[in-house]
Amino acid sequence: MSWRKWGNIYVFDGCQYFNPARVIAHVEGELPSDLPLQPMNLNLPALDNFKDRLKALIEVSPKKGLINNGEMALLFRRDIQVALVPYTAAPSSSSLEDYLGQPLGILYWREEGHAPLLAEAKLVREEPEYYLVLQDLATGERVARHRVGEIDCPPCATLPVSLSIEDRVEGDALLGLTFRGLALRGIEKKDIR
Repeated sequence: MSWRKWGNIYVFDGCQYFNPARVIAHVEGELPSDLPLQPMNLNLPALDNFKDRLKALIEVSPKKGLINNGEMALLFRRDIQVALVPYTAAPSSSSLEDYLGQPLGILYWREEGHAPLLAEAKLVREEPEYYLVLQDLATGERVARHRVGEIDCPPCATLPVSLSIEDRVEGDALLGLTFRGLALRGIEKKDIR
């Protein structure tokens, strides 16, 4: 459950992960005044420089000919920076089965206090959970695994490739990824290899 900005108001958004009926309740209300807040005076690197450096890294990787140079999703905060460059031949479907085990693209992942990681991203199912698995570009060896809380494949939807983050009052923030006909929410930052 979380507070989200919905238009020009904030709503309390409650949903149950793996809810088979896909029931989501929106309760409109004012933003609580006692929520812990963080100052927004951040010194982040210029995004254009970052995009150029990331593309240069990919160009010397074994996957250099597979990416779509026009698409890139970015999420930049002081505590985490994530970028996804999709593969040209990555799935684009409204069926979850078409995405499972298929490489989505190259993912850059860096958390505060940790070394950056450049890896291939795949969505896998390991009963009863789904995971975003990151594999070394050269060897294919698994280098990270992040649990996914909720998956949706809206029928007839073509979603832009984008990343989002949802802060929680208690616990780590959760990430979100939309990828063509696939929406992943509640991606845990913790690597649970």
